[in-house]
Amino acid sequence: MTPLWRGYIGFATNPVALMVLRKQEATNYRVVTGSVIAPIAFIASGLIVFWSGWPAVPYSVIILAAVSGVLGVIGKVKEGFMESLWYMAYIAFLTVMTYIGSDGALNLISFDLSTVIVAVVSILVFYPLGIVQGLKQRNFEVHKEAFGERESE
Repeated sequence: MTPLWRGYIGFATNPVALMVLRKQEATNYRVVTGSVIAPIAFIASGLIVFWSGWPAVPYSVIILAAVSGVLGVIGKVKEGFMESLWYMAYIAFLTVMTYIGSDGALNLISFDLSTVIVAVVSILVFYPLGIVQGLKQRNFEVHKEAFGERESE
């Protein structure tokens, strides 16, 4: 059976992108309760990954890292690397929590406590960090340029 969480780790970037675009005023499209839904969605995507358990998470993280590295080299991606470090750290955090959590290899932390840790660290550290990195000036210029082209069409 294919682990369903692989798609959910990608969902973590969507709430961050929603808030970044909203703060940059780079889109006219507004989700009415977006500022409430976005953090909940971010936490939920992290918890789905965490709840997937060991060993599904590290295997998929290794595959994800390898594919990202290959695509980065092929695409000669240098810009945006620093802004993506928060996301790489988030994936590493989820992997470590899965390893030490109740469904992990070490079983050091109870299910309830590890779930709370993942939710709290996700919303207090990684969610704001992702938004801050997305608000870098270079990203703002790219978003404004893309939005301006759509309006002129």
